Amino acid sequence: GILLQGREQYEEAIQSYQLAIQYRPTLALAHLNLAQLLERRGRFDEAISVYRRCSRLNGAGLKDPRTHESTKISALLHLGRLYADQGRLHKAVAILFCGLQAVYTLLGEAHSRLQQHDQAERWYQAALQAEPGHVPAHLTYGTMLARNVSTLNLTP
Repeated sequence: GILLQGREQYEEAIQSYQLAIQYRPTLALAHLNLAQLLERRGRFDEAISVYRRCSRLNGAGLKDPRTHESTKISALLHLGRLYADQGRLHKAVAILFCGLQAVYTLLGEAHSRLQQHDQAERWYQAALQAEPGHVPAHLTYGTMLARNVSTLNLTP
């Protein structure tokens, strides 16, 4: 798809992405590339549908779950921008807020890995405030707290 797109063979590129998705339905990058190309070709309703589908893909069991999640966040950001460009501002805000929540979780993970636990906790809490039912934020926040229980002052 990417090579065909580079040669300006857009319809062939679209078909190539669709074929890739048919054989690997959870390949988020193929969905994202397809949606972006559809958008550039003015096929906005189709692009919206593909962006939405991409943002909801399950990444369980994938070799590279981080790239998968990053691609899903990109799909949300592109979808939010497309809605805003169309003047569908309430939808844009709702979608962008979902993307923001995912970024908060990633910020929490990064600060946790840097051993900056106060900052990590702040971002995890922001993620959970944005979307209280977001399971990955609960899991990563809980894991960080469990690892750092020794740093808590537990004396009465």
